[in-house]
Amino acid sequence: MRVCVGTFVQEYKQVLDLMQSNILDTDIAAHLRKMNDIQQMGKDGYDATNSDHHKLMCSLLMTSCDISNTCKEWDTAKSIARVFFHSRRFGEGARRNTE
Repeated sequence: MRVCVGTFVQEYKQVLDLMQSNILDTDIAAHLRKMNDIQQMGKDGYDATNSDHHKLMCSLLMTSCDISNTCKEWDTAKSIARVFFHSRRFGEGARRNTE
């Protein structure tokens, strides 16, 4: 998948850092380590200009999505997985064809 085509080097690094952070945020242990900061943000209120709040909110959303996946009915989860894996295979095949 060529998500970062046409970006500058610094933007590319930021996108990769965000993607890595989002993947790591699906780890419940990582979420639990951030709970104090998340609770403080909840008490203080979300500040859209605060980059730490932005990162915490992204982390919270990723964890919520990851946890909620197990609440879906089997047929729904299976169809989502099928779409994901088919699109991933398609992306890999398209990438090989362009190399």
